[in-house]
Amino acid sequence: MKRNLILIHRGPEYERDFDEIAARVNAIDRGITVYHLPYKLKAELPDSAWQYPTLTVALTSSFRLPVKRGPILRNAPIGKLEQQEIFRRNGIATPPALAFRFGMKLDPILFGEFVILKPMDLRLTSTGENIQLMRRRRAETCRPDEFASTHPLRRAPESYMVQRFIDTGEHISYNRVQTFFGALLFCNEAVAAEPRPPLTSEDGVIEKIQVANLGIERKHPYRLHADPDVIAMGQKVHAILTDVPLLGVDVIREAKTGKHYVLECNAGGNGWHFSAGSSVDFRQQLGLQAGSDEANAEAVGRQRLLDQFGAFDRAAETLVRKVHLLAA
Repeated sequence: MKRNLILIHRGPEYERDFDEIAARVNAIDRGITVYHLPYKLKAELPDSAWQYPTLTVALTSSFRLPVKRGPILRNAPIGKLEQQEIFRRNGIATPPALAFRFGMKLDPILFGEFVILKPMDLRLTSTGENIQLMRRRRAETCRPDEFASTHPLRRAPESYMVQRFIDTGEHISYNRVQTFFGALLFCNEAVAAEPRPPLTSEDGVIEKIQVANLGIERKHPYRLHADPDVIAMGQKVHAILTDVPLLGVDVIREAKTGKHYVLECNAGGNGWHFSAGSSVDFRQQLGLQAGSDEANAEAVGRQRLLDQFGAFDRAAETLVRKVHLLAA
């Protein structure tokens, strides 16, 4: 039986990857015709293509291709507090969080001694610059005029949330589990190269600790990781968000108790680290760790990502199952 699979990605740098995935899909089932294109491209499939059952999978929430039949599964951001509610409702351990407001009181049992203030706007968390570690009591008493006039917390405090800080140890760390419809693509760990100051330090020292985006301007903090507990938590999240194609789940481990928590997830579809321009540093670091020279580091790092769990084979197998199940 003939079927169509339409794959919509985020740009020209993705073309090679989706060529490879399409070839793997056809190797499994020659009856599936695969079309893949960037979301910004305004194009139309020939009328004859729409004679067959079709499934569209998009790594973006919107695209320009008119889809004339069949279901559409697409990525779209999920708000941070909405994520928290989803996790709690489904029994997934996550640090308590609330919308922030100046002067609010926080339950010391739920929030502990330290908290993180971070934007709920997903666009403001990509660099880690707007994420603040504070003592809970300090967060309850801080004032807007204590922050720079350009700081988002001063300009739009209603856009911030407060979340319990989970201490991952002297070297702050987190894990990323990347899945595609629940199939494991890769798992990596980022560990801060330098130890953080003691948590007994003064407030001014505490509030300068970098707690996010540990890979920025650090020497090889990333490493591929295969902790089964971490992977299980990431896949548990994707088992809830079954219609999300590409999902990145951040998992942290509390140093004192060994307990794992899901910090948040990226459901926006911009975590395709095999070729995304924003992930060049990530791939280069993985290549350098494998002993590659500078010139070949990115290619070596990409191959390491692909080889960790056979990412493109897993993606192709999953897509074939989805087409058989859902194409209409």
